[in-house]
Amino acid sequence: FAQTVLWVDNDRWDGVPFILKAAKAVERKEVTIRVQFKPELRPFGDQVNRNELVVRLQPNEAMYLKINAKDPGMTSAIHTTELDLTYKDRYGVALPDAYESLIYEA
Repeated sequence: FAQTVLWVDNDRWDGVPFILKAAKAVERKEVTIRVQFKPELRPFGDQVNRNELVVRLQPNEAMYLKINAKDPGMTSAIHTTELDLTYKDRYGVALPDAYESLIYEA
């Protein structure tokens, strides 16, 4: 397992860490990109989970946005929900592996 934090030295990305993690010989094989947004405080001062954009490249390609949403009604409770786009479920087709599409294009 390896992890490193990279910083971009310009005004736009000042203070934004890019965290890269990699591992070999682990139980799960996956390629995922996670963008975690700045933490927010609830109006009452309790901290909630960060909003997060997740792009899963392998296996089962998907994109989803995990956001904090207020429960309907007069309550002030907040829960985490997902806006989910899983390609297999949405389009009903099996996407080819990287090498399959490469061979098909040749």
